[in-house]
Amino acid sequence: MLELVKALSTERRKRVDKGTAGRASTAVSPSATPRHDLKVLRSRLTDLVAPIDTDDPQTIAKVRRPLLQAIVLWEFGSDFRQDPEFGPMLDALERTFEADPTMPRRLSDLIRDLRR
Repeated sequence: MLELVKALSTERRKRVDKGTAGRASTAVSPSATPRHDLKVLRSRLTDLVAPIDTDDPQTIAKVRRPLLQAIVLWEFGSDFRQDPEFGPMLDALERTFEADPTMPRRLSDLIRDLRR
């Protein structure tokens, strides 16, 4: 999931760099991005999946967007929630999940791993 967020991040930066000449940009330059603490992300995700029944596909599907949101906000910072790209990025991530038949199993595996 994190790789997908980073790929969309790179794509977003390219669009912002091309389309905002002369305007203020909300993009963060790669060199200005702080090192992220994976333990903090893992803790946030673990809290989200704690009540999830990994044998129930519907509950797994319901937690998908909150998990993606937590990863995106961890990657870009909590202020990114106010960015006009925030919703469309989450929508694109969800469409990518829906297009890949292996994602439900991978998400279920991630949830199991987080609960260990």
